[in-house]
Amino acid sequence: MSRELRRVSIFASAAVFLLMGYVFSPELNRVARAHALVRADDGGACTLADVAGRWGYSYSGTIVGFGPVASVGSFVQDAAGSVTGAQTRSFVGNIAQETIKGVVIVHADCTTTGTINVY
Repeated sequence: MSRELRRVSIFASAAVFLLMGYVFSPELNRVARAHALVRADDGGACTLADVAGRWGYSYSGTIVGFGPVASVGSFVQDAAGSVTGAQTRSFVGNIAQETIKGVVIVHADCTTTGTINVY
């Protein structure tokens, strides 16, 4: 897998972290946490420096039993694995500005874990 494709794969994982936070959060005013495990199978070593940078994302969908959800946001991930950013989220028509903070760990075998908090 190319370095750019690996970056996109890890970014996509981060977006999933954010969406999962809403699925598992009983209240939108509480901190939402999500944990995930991602694997890139290119045979090469992966580092935090490979995925450091500025990222933007958007998502939309429906949370079954609740209603539509959509978000647009951006975050910065540094070479130490810290993630900070912001997003505008709409959940069942209620719009909110939210802060994103968390940490990502990239292991040498390209296994990635992280915790993303949405406030």
